Amino acid sequence: MSRRKPGQAVRRETEQPASRRWVTLLGNGLAAAALVLALTGGYRLLDWLRDPHAWPVREVQIEGEFRHLRHEQIAAATRDMLRHGFFGVEVGAVQQRLAELPWVEEAAVRRIWPDGMQLRIREQIPVARWGEDGLLNARGELFQPDNVAEFAALPRLAGPISLRERVIRRYIEFRQALQQIERHPVSIELDARRAWRVELDNGMSIRLGRQDEARRMALFIDVYPRVFAAAPQPARTVDMRYSNGFAVHWMTAATPQRQEG
Repeated sequence: MSRRKPGQAVRRETEQPASRRWVTLLGNGLAAAALVLALTGGYRLLDWLRDPHAWPVREVQIEGEFRHLRHEQIAAATRDMLRHGFFGVEVGAVQQRLAELPWVEEAAVRRIWPDGMQLRIREQIPVARWGEDGLLNARGELFQPDNVAEFAALPRLAGPISLRERVIRRYIEFRQALQQIERHPVSIELDARRAWRVELDNGMSIRLGRQDEARRMALFIDVYPRVFAAAPQPARTVDMRYSNGFAVHWMTAATPQRQEG
């Protein structure tokens, strides 16, 4: 047990003077007031930055190579959104609005300091028609512009929308296979019964049925050189749905002629 040495001062706890407590309270109050002022000023700063009159969008750069899109069409789609000002405009919303235009495949939007916006747009490139009112791009994505009729020269694909990818795959497979006989498909259709029909560039229609369509197409390609290529008259329809042969409806024939396989 330690003992106090002679002459050593004794330290005692004393209560804080009232004046010092008031200084502490005053300091805390001033800090709170400063925080309130800072928050108020921050809100005012945000309001100022979002003020379209203080920070207007004065320049819009539209970048991309267009054959079907028009600058006026793009401007009309985004004009009301850009009126929110440089800081107030929602870049993601502008991109979404542009993506909703049928001929836009992809859009990217960014701010350019201090008063500009850049719209970079990739236009759709159609590679095939889908049904009567749609087009397909190279990724197999469907888009529906108003001028589908202008693309009648493109191959036509059709079928249930839920089976679009399957139809596209079959079209690619048949197109590659038909190169062996120097023909190409201008139309491929999967009807409501899930039966396949292919029309060639020479006007010939091939019925493949609901199953074994790849095998039946291979059989058609195999017999084409000796049955159809040198025929005195073109065939209108070739029905490949038979198990041991096929039926041919010639352009001038009154009834189909059966060919044994």
